Amino acid sequence: MKYTVTVSGRTFEATVHQRSRNSITFEINGIVHEVTVQPQGGAAPAPRASGSPRPRVPAKPTSGAQPRSGSGEVRAPMPGIVVQVIAKEGTTVSVGDPLIVIEAMKMENCLNATVAGKVLRIATEAGKQVNGGDLLIVIGE
Repeated sequence: MKYTVTVSGRTFEATVHQRSRNSITFEINGIVHEVTVQPQGGAAPAPRASGSPRPRVPAKPTSGAQPRSGSGEVRAPMPGIVVQVIAKEGTTVSVGDPLIVIEAMKMENCLNATVAGKVLRIATEAGKQVNGGDLLIVIGE
């Protein structure tokens, strides 16, 4: 199930992968997170070790291009260094296609297409330092 979430004033699309009484596993910008939750007014559950966020390349949709939902701009989710630009200008991408890999805090994060379309612009290159929110790739129709 997809949700729109706001973190520190920035809005993201989140996909929930697993939900239990005390935890939720979800994905934002290709990074899987697990959080421990508790009902308001309830006792806190015992802490769970969830590990660090890990890059994930979701399976490609089987029906081809998906309808556009969201921005065609791919922005850096955090400061880091561009390790690899996978996408090429002029190529057509589907939702979930890997586009770029950023290293932040000694972890590699693969950013995937959230919309289907044509790669119109690549605004960075391998080895470049980027800040959170920097424009990396533009996908259009």
